[in-house]
Amino acid sequence: MEFVFNENDRSICVIYFNKGLNLDTIEKEYSDYDSLNVIYPQNVSDDVFDKYKAVMSFIEYGGCWGNHTHSIEVSLLKSPEELLRQMTKNTRYEVRRALNRDELCTEFLLDISEQELQEFLTLYNAFADLKNLGHIGEAKVRKLAADGMYAVTKCYSSDGTLLVEHTYYLDKEDKRAMLATSCSLYRKEEYVQYKNLIGRANRMMHYQDMLYFKSEGYEIYDFNGISDFSEETHAIADFKRGFGGNVITYQSGFVIPCKMIKMIDDKLKSMMKEQEKEIIIYGFGKIGKYVRDEMERLEYTHYKILDNYAKAPEKAQYLRDEDLERFDGGRHLLLMTLQEQTFQKLESKLSEFGYFRDKNLVTLLF
Repeated sequence: MEFVFNENDRSICVIYFNKGLNLDTIEKEYSDYDSLNVIYPQNVSDDVFDKYKAVMSFIEYGGCWGNHTHSIEVSLLKSPEELLRQMTKNTRYEVRRALNRDELCTEFLLDISEQELQEFLTLYNAFADLKNLGHIGEAKVRKLAADGMYAVTKCYSSDGTLLVEHTYYLDKEDKRAMLATSCSLYRKEEYVQYKNLIGRANRMMHYQDMLYFKSEGYEIYDFNGISDFSEETHAIADFKRGFGGNVITYQSGFVIPCKMIKMIDDKLKSMMKEQEKEIIIYGFGKIGKYVRDEMERLEYTHYKILDNYAKAPEKAQYLRDEDLERFDGGRHLLLMTLQEQTFQKLESKLSEFGYFRDKNLVTLLF
């Protein structure tokens, strides 16, 4: 499942469930995107980590290269009766009680109107505020809805009160419906009154959603991750396990700032062709470390590191701004790893040491 959306003038490519990804593919197919988000991947080549380890970030809590994450898949090829039988006793009881006694109503939305989408966004963000969660990524949701890759399902009480709302990512090629969000909007003091009813409605809604997506030709119902890093997430994982299904193992998801890295790579390769000056890497955060790694990949090891704040490791030395007075600007080249706004604050100071853009100073990020 792959889609692209724009947010804050940045192009973001998202890939779910990729079954094989290597460095060559990323550089050829995704380097023009500001961000590549790889979620629930399998068989990612180690050369991806070797290249991007300094700048990649991981999506899962505690995620890192070599770690794994898990999700639960329920096969929709089974009959409605089989889907019920594979549930735990308590989950099955709650579903049946809700179906037979609670007089609940359901609604399923595939072709989502602007009004329906806005209603969902308002509800979810209010829910997020109550739970101290971040607001939903509106640009992403709008893109998915516009492409027919998003669904909203709702459950109402007999008096028309909205109890539970689910949303799903729809992978038509893989015939997979994956839970995106689940929410119910009740304050803590009200929640006691509705707690048991909402619990039953939520379980019943998952079952009804399975039947609905089954009728639409989908073959996999994905609960979108299980984890045990807190008491709350452990309870959510137990809730999902109650529906049966298979636990699937994936590698940790990650994010790579592809477009920025391509710009850095192009500048490095261009200036390294006939480079005779000794290079000083200015700034040794993530970008500085990536530049160091890439220079060594290009077999250029004659460099120094300048960082006014970082502590140098044992048997190494980091320069400070004042150390530039000791160097000859004609024999040294500054590689600036700073953002433009930060650089502008330092530009006049660096010129006093004899370093100027387009002469002996290169800005890598702009």
